[in-house]
Amino acid sequence: MAHERSYPQELLPITKRLRAAVQKTVDEEMLRAQKEGIAEGILLDGVMNALLNTTVRFACRITFPKEDRHSKEMEERVYRMQAALSDALTTFMRREVEPSDKGEPPVWPGKQEGRA
Repeated sequence: MAHERSYPQELLPITKRLRAAVQKTVDEEMLRAQKEGIAEGILLDGVMNALLNTTVRFACRITFPKEDRHSKEMEERVYRMQAALSDALTTFMRREVEPSDKGEPPVWPGKQEGRA
């Protein structure tokens, strides 16, 4: 129970530091891309792919701690999970962009506080 009580307080500062580091890197890459004439869409695709891949690799390390991170099986699992997350994100974003019949934004159930 102690873990459950302290988890949100411990997670928030970690999350804030990681978000700040990622944002700094993305901002730097945006400037570099602008100087090199790289389209913003390509940069954003690269950012999303990198973040999804990193997320999946961490999830696999947590879920399968004894499995070799560099094994063929792990690489295949990472590929499948990244593809599934990418598909889900694409579906979600399509719903966000497409207007509803009544011109209202999509409604998603419940708050997502504390969710990854």
